[in-house]
Amino acid sequence: MLCVIGNTNEQAQSSIPEWMNALLREETHTNALIGSPETICRRIAAYEAAGSPSIGAYLFHCMWLETPKESAEQRSLAN
Repeated sequence: MLCVIGNTNEQAQSSIPEWMNALLREETHTNALIGSPETICRRIAAYEAAGSPSIGAYLFHCMWLETPKESAEQRSLAN
């Protein structure tokens, strides 16, 4: 299963290269774990609730994720 994590759902989706989007079928995107950490957690919880005992995922990209400290610093600068 494809797993692409970004700070937001939009960032995760936009980080998938065009060549990869062209190769992936629609059901791959539907079943994939693509989004913010919160979205990924909700999707995993849904698989667990449906009875899935485990999930195997290919983590594609996470270089844009901020550490909690970076995120807090950015929020304090914005205020």
